[in-house]
Amino acid sequence: MENSRNHELTEAVQVIRDMAATLLRNQRHEETTESQGLVEFGRSKPPQFSGGYNPEKAELWIREIEKIFQVMNCTEKQKVNYAIFMLIGEAEYRWDNTRKLLENGGININWEVFKTKFLEKYFPNDMRRTKEIDFM
Repeated sequence: MENSRNHELTEAVQVIRDMAATLLRNQRHEETTESQGLVEFGRSKPPQFSGGYNPEKAELWIREIEKIFQVMNCTEKQKVNYAIFMLIGEAEYRWDNTRKLLENGGININWEVFKTKFLEKYFPNDMRRTKEIDFM
């Protein structure tokens, strides 16, 4: 009876070890894939964005990184993560605060949410309308 119970426990422990090893391998693969994607993104020499009041620079920054996203076929998560990685200084600080507010409000941050919040701050609607009118 005791031998049978020990054998069952040994088998159960082995199953748990196998499951843990599989989970660890999968996690490492995901981290490696994400790291490789970030390296590839960096090779494209994406511009950094530091904030400040320069609506045209903000719009150009979005267009430039979106070109890279398109070529790399980035996922929504990658787009947001890579864009955040390129924020520095005031822009990085401001985004961190915005992110916390969005997450606390239960909002899923995808690329459209990021871009909307980014442009609200750095290229307000009234400036966009003025630019559109000037362009016509």
